[in-house]
Amino acid sequence: MNQYTKGRAIEYKAVQLLKKSGWETIRAAGSHGMFDIWASRYEKGRIYLRKIQIKSGKTKPTKEISMIKERKPYLPERVNEELWWYPNAKIGFLKF
Repeated sequence: MNQYTKGRAIEYKAVQLLKKSGWETIRAAGSHGMFDIWASRYEKGRIYLRKIQIKSGKTKPTKEISMIKERKPYLPERVNEELWWYPNAKIGFLKF
């Protein structure tokens, strides 16, 4: 399995988790943008948006985690940017 195929499979796992929790999702395949998945949900008259970057591998993506945390104070109230790290199948997703 090449890197692209592995990454795509992990993104599909994330999409399934989000859908099970009631989120509508778009996987930004091949966009080369900062976020791999966009998820939205309408709740109590408001729309909530999650922009999610997926990372996999044994090395913790500290640079990307820092970047996400730095941007947080500038986001609108109902928008959240997240990084989901998938180090391996036993651990699953760690969310930042």
